[in-house]
Amino acid sequence: MTAATALVLFAALVAADETVVLEFTTANCPHCRTVEPVVRGLAKQGFPIRQVDGRTQPDLVWQYKIKGFPTFVLVSGGREVSRIEGAASRERLIGLLKPPTTPQPIAKQAQPER
Repeated sequence: MTAATALVLFAALVAADETVVLEFTTANCPHCRTVEPVVRGLAKQGFPIRQVDGRTQPDLVWQYKIKGFPTFVLVSGGREVSRIEGAASRERLIGLLKPPTTPQPIAKQAQPER
C-alpha cells in the first residue's frame, strides 16, 4: 500500500471534525482477541471505534508509530489526542473517549468583616 493510499484510507476512517478511536489490531494477536468482546460491545453502543488491521495497513501503523497490538488511538480533528497501548478494560476505553471533566475552582467565600 502506498502512502497516498494510506492517507485516502485514513481520510475515509476519520473525518476532519470527527472524534474516533482507532483500534490497531491483528488477527493473530491473543490480547486483541481478549479485548474484542469489549470493543464490539462499545461499538454496538455507539462509541466511535474503527478497527485498523496492522497487517494489511502497515502505512497507518507506521504513521501512528504503533509498537504493539492492540493499541487504541483517540483521534479528534484529524490529530492524535491520546492512546492506550495493550489490552484495556471497558472503563479505560470509555475514559479514553470521555476524559474526566476538570473540576471548577471553588469560589472564595467572602470573609466576614471584623
